[in-house]
Amino acid sequence: MDIAVRQRRRSFWASWLVTVAGVATAFGAFIALGNQTPAFDVIDGWFNTPFWGDVDPDAMVADFQSWAYSVMGAAMLGLAVLIGGVAHVAIRRGERWGWWTVAGAIGGWYALDTGASALGGVWPNVVFNSVFFLAIVVPLWFTRKALD
Repeated sequence: MDIAVRQRRRSFWASWLVTVAGVATAFGAFIALGNQTPAFDVIDGWFNTPFWGDVDPDAMVADFQSWAYSVMGAAMLGLAVLIGGVAHVAIRRGERWGWWTVAGAIGGWYALDTGASALGGVWPNVVFNSVFFLAIVVPLWFTRKALD
């Protein structure tokens, strides 16, 4: 593959990854900081329904959920910042370590998070995870042969 073609391919997909990471960073911040706001009610319903049906959890459970959502959102934000930073520099340059770092991070996260969500019957999270996973894996697929 021509060097200029490899560089253009890496640049396009690195920009894609940075954009996806930016959206995921904002969403992670929203989960961490906005989980007690009315704007979060739809997402809260997705997570509550498999466990409590139509009944709202009691105050102690709601306090625990707030903490758990904050930790989950912070972890999502951290993963997204990692992916965005590595994509912006290392993948754009064609550095193999960057590709493997993103692949390992997204693969490990997806297997554990999505597996736990499937076992818990939290299907909206399985769908969300799968969309995010594909948005990261597609660029990895298309850059795998464009690395230096």
